[in-house]
Amino acid sequence: MALSSATLTGLALAGPAPAALAAPAAAVSAPAATSAGSAASLVPDGADPRPVLVGADWLTGQLDASGLLHNDQYDFADYGLTADAGFALDAAGGHQGAVTAITDALAAHVDSYTTGVDFDAPDDVYAGAVAKVLSLATSQDRDPRTFGGEDLVSRMESVVLTGGRLNGRIKDVSAYGDYSNTIGQAFAARGLTAAGSPLADDATGFLLQQQCLAGYFRLTFAAETAAEQSCNAGVRADDPAGQADPDATSLATLQLIRIAALPGLDPALATRVDDAIGAATTWLRSRQQRNGALGGGTATEAANTNSTGLAGWVFGEAGETSAARRAAAWVRARQADEPRRCPSGLTAETGAIGYDDASVAAGRTGAIPVESRDQWRRASTQALPALRWAPAAAAPALRGPRDYVRAGRDARLVATGTAPGSRVCFVRGAKATARTAGSAGRAAADLRMPWGTRETTVSLRTGAGTIASTTVSVLGRARFSVELAQRSVPRRGIQTVTATGLAPGESVVVRYRGEQVRRTEADRRGRLTTRFRVGSRLGEVTVRVLGEFPHRDGAATFTVRR
Repeated sequence: MALSSATLTGLALAGPAPAALAAPAAAVSAPAATSAGSAASLVPDGADPRPVLVGADWLTGQLDASGLLHNDQYDFADYGLTADAGFALDAAGGHQGAVTAITDALAAHVDSYTTGVDFDAPDDVYAGAVAKVLSLATSQDRDPRTFGGEDLVSRMESVVLTGGRLNGRIKDVSAYGDYSNTIGQAFAARGLTAAGSPLADDATGFLLQQQCLAGYFRLTFAAETAAEQSCNAGVRADDPAGQADPDATSLATLQLIRIAALPGLDPALATRVDDAIGAATTWLRSRQQRNGALGGGTATEAANTNSTGLAGWVFGEAGETSAARRAAAWVRARQADEPRRCPSGLTAETGAIGYDDASVAAGRTGAIPVESRDQWRRASTQALPALRWAPAAAAPALRGPRDYVRAGRDARLVATGTAPGSRVCFVRGAKATARTAGSAGRAAADLRMPWGTRETTVSLRTGAGTIASTTVSVLGRARFSVELAQRSVPRRGIQTVTATGLAPGESVVVRYRGEQVRRTEADRRGRLTTRFRVGSRLGEVTVRVLGEFPHRDGAATFTVRR
């Protein structure tokens, strides 16, 4: 089976990747260890370097010894996803060894990736695959004309149409049909521009035609036979060739941002590129939800980390910092980073990014099975760079109830100032409860308090360690000592009651003949002294002192006489 350009762009985000035959692994050095310093250098001020660092570490750990991502479910080397990992790790920073290993591995398998040689069709050329590996090669300062012993520039130019209304459009050469699309076109424009190809401007021009008036890029080209190839040529609303696609928009915009940064761009074309970037970014912002998330195109409309991460990457690169931070926080909330005291099925997967809430919940309940690992890898490659803009914690604090808590009952603990989207763990002794901080850095949990009267410490922990703590005052059972000033009081006289053994500041009610005669608080020594008039009814009576909770009380008896 031949892999199409659409498959090779890495757009098959939610479903399993198709099976393919894996070529023998080349002898490529293992990815180098992480450099935290260089990774942090790409993180802007006010951002937390941890999520992008652990995410890049996890993605690096998914590479096999040859530098490729191998799909164990279907037993094939996924060259397209490997290239995506290279772009993601390059953007994340601090993992140049892994990026080099990926680039070397793709060079060793360049024909298997970009042609049908492994499928008895050596003359087939997959335009999207060539475009992606050309962009990766040039981004790593490799000579694209000798990459893996092949001239990628000539190969790319061979699948770019020239002349007439199709000028600049890429097209697969394959008996299985043409599956090229806007994403492949974007990588082709970038790669050809970086390589200095005379077809670069034409490829970029055709890419710009795929941007619709609203600002988004469509994924699917118009039919090759269509008289007009631009998005705005009377395309019906129900036509796939005109439907909005956030992921295609983000990926196209990211490549345009790279093109705009390259030297020697024609001034008129540079203006068009800048305008396209601005319009696309504005459109993506209009799609961002209040919580920072975005959904994708057809079949992936629900909020997910692929779409949110790609758009967040665009926002960050385009200087839309607020939007980038909100997107990053939403992605971080779906990243595995389990505090040690709150383990889950994702404890061994620190840094992995789940596609959506359902995948993260399933991972925490069980683990990441082989049939789901591809989805986690795709989500991670697309969303990782956006985590560079993940907001850091402000001033982490943990507060519990201001009042006493009854022993053996739950106490509400509230964390504030934590990093938005971070996983936090509320710990009290052997008890621990995990939560995910909201967009304002707030999280709350109910934690069961111990038995007995004591001051108990609750700590707040993240994957990086303890960040805050507080003390909760717990009251257990108690029998107060109640002393009376007189054992016999004349009617309508005054009785004085003194109770000891209370907690400092504990709320106290004094009841006489079943009626409340005083509501007050114990002093800082846990004592209470109060006076009340006994009334005119004669006989033996009881004074009860009731504490803040049931089973905290005391009583004494005296007589009212004539």
